[in-house]
Amino acid sequence: CGNTEESCLDCAGTPNGDAYYDNCNNCVGSETEACTQDCHGDWGGTAAYDACNECTGGNTGLDPVTNPDQCIATGIDTLSNVNIRIYPNPSEGLVYFTKECEWELYSSLGEKVQSGRGTSVDLSAHTPGVYLLKVKEGANYKILKN
Repeated sequence: CGNTEESCLDCAGTPNGDAYYDNCNNCVGSETEACTQDCHGDWGGTAAYDACNECTGGNTGLDPVTNPDQCIATGIDTLSNVNIRIYPNPSEGLVYFTKECEWELYSSLGEKVQSGRGTSVDLSAHTPGVYLLKVKEGANYKILKN
């Protein structure tokens, strides 16, 4: 600060305060929260995941789907002859399998991002989106990471 109290004011007008301007140009201090990015990556945006777990609304140009029955199939099939169930799906972290298996996890771009053997896969290090879980026993599963 300089020699006057006015030179020590933060954006909220508090002398020696810790308020600051966030990415939405809002003055944020101890009683307010900074704006966040929506699923489309817009600061302070209104886009959100709909019933199909697609990022819609806001600046996406897509209208949200509210009825899961209206979701479009991706063509990824779960084979009924392989008796492995995965849960929870969607997930923010761990996805569990009903039996131990060898698996590979692929991004929506087709890149292998993880592989292993066990009864779970940890998605917490990955960005939100759609992933393909290939189980060596012959099944493919679409996993949604929130």
